[in-house]
Amino acid sequence: MPARRSTGRQIATQPTASGRKAVATTGRRSAHGDAGDEPSADIEEAAPEDPETASAGEEATPEPEEPKHVPQISRKVHAGSAQKQLNKFWKKFRANRAGRPTIVLPYNPFAVAVKNADATYGPTVPNVATAQFDEAAASCKAKVEKIARECRKLNQKYRDYYFDLSSEDPRLPIPRYCIDGFDYNDEAQPKGVKRIEDIFDEPSFFKDGVAPGDIRQGSTGDCWFLAAVATITNIPGLLEKVCVARDEEVGVYGFVFFRDGEWISSIVDDQLYLSQEDYHESNSELKYALWGKTAKESVYTETYLKGSDALYFASCEDKNETWLPLLEKAYAKAHGDYSSIEGGFTGEAVEDLTGGVTSEVFSQDILSKDKFWKEELMKVNEEFLFAGAIDSITGSERDGVYAGHAYSVLKAKEVDGHRFVLVRNPWGKSEWRGAWSDGSKEWTPYWIQQLDHKFGDDGSFWMSCKNLPSPPTWPV
Repeated sequence: MPARRSTGRQIATQPTASGRKAVATTGRRSAHGDAGDEPSADIEEAAPEDPETASAGEEATPEPEEPKHVPQISRKVHAGSAQKQLNKFWKKFRANRAGRPTIVLPYNPFAVAVKNADATYGPTVPNVATAQFDEAAASCKAKVEKIARECRKLNQKYRDYYFDLSSEDPRLPIPRYCIDGFDYNDEAQPKGVKRIEDIFDEPSFFKDGVAPGDIRQGSTGDCWFLAAVATITNIPGLLEKVCVARDEEVGVYGFVFFRDGEWISSIVDDQLYLSQEDYHESNSELKYALWGKTAKESVYTETYLKGSDALYFASCEDKNETWLPLLEKAYAKAHGDYSSIEGGFTGEAVEDLTGGVTSEVFSQDILSKDKFWKEELMKVNEEFLFAGAIDSITGSERDGVYAGHAYSVLKAKEVDGHRFVLVRNPWGKSEWRGAWSDGSKEWTPYWIQQLDHKFGDDGSFWMSCKNLPSPPTWPV
């Protein structure tokens, strides 16, 4: 007969006297891990069998049965499954030992390749600003030369597509990329855009050098920047270093500024904003005021579209000088747009132009005004650069001096016990109307000669120290 399937237990068989087999089963462990009852004997009756068949059955060894599969909960997942791939990903972020990260950004082999061999990890050692200036100036000059070569090869003037003034009509009441950025400024309303050669009859970048009297503020509130420019023009050659390279024929100009701890370059083309639109596009009263004149268009163009007076933003006093509007444009580009430089601190502009360090001195906090005069103000243009402002949010006016407006300090002079400072308004007009102002009774031929004063509403005026409005702030 066929062998019986095994139950997985050990079975002992022994023939009995009655011809039956005794089957003994071993005890099983309980579910709690303890030993079960003693082995018990189960009696099975064997059916009568043929002797030969019985003999063959006794000699045959029963085949062991396959153990039953017991389902188990396993955290293993099948190969290629999504969970396995996810586990493999997170395993990369599991550390076998505790530690701390030393860098945040990913490894950069290019940065390591140029790193000095003797460089070590640790705090950054501050660098002198002037040490990086030569490298930045050389890089800016190389960029300008490359642009000029490519433009001549294509027989085209340079167009700065990153700061293209003519890419949009400035008269549209929508955010304009070069003027407003993302927030429309309804106070900035230029009417047109032209290149240098179309505005100036005989354009010249520098004309007899630079001087504070060259500067006139335009239709944006960047007096803080222009006051800083006027301040540094008192140091010969200092502003010229900022204007690194140019090719006036191609129309490309390169400048460098000290921004966020390093020198950067700002390269612009020669397009500038105008206060009035072209004759045929104009609907203003200026156009119709010329209705009865011959050659109306040429008169309109010469009057409103030519020279420094035609510019909407900052301009030079000379009608053919161009360095200031281009410098202002490059500075606006470095900040994003023209509206971004509306309002600021003169000390920050001085830092951007020189790489120096500035601080603020409040006149009401000065302990010894005599010491401040002798050791600081008297060293203006030698060891210090000064600008001043009345700290106020009202914008009030005090005998011609406006609160919340930046002024440059050009000179400090002591004559016969009298202490004077020469101050300049970046507007290029609107002066002090108190003592020692133009036309005041204090001026005599002696004092005119001692102070080398010239009358006229050019924005520069002398003030006695005791007449300085209080409390002014002096960025040093």
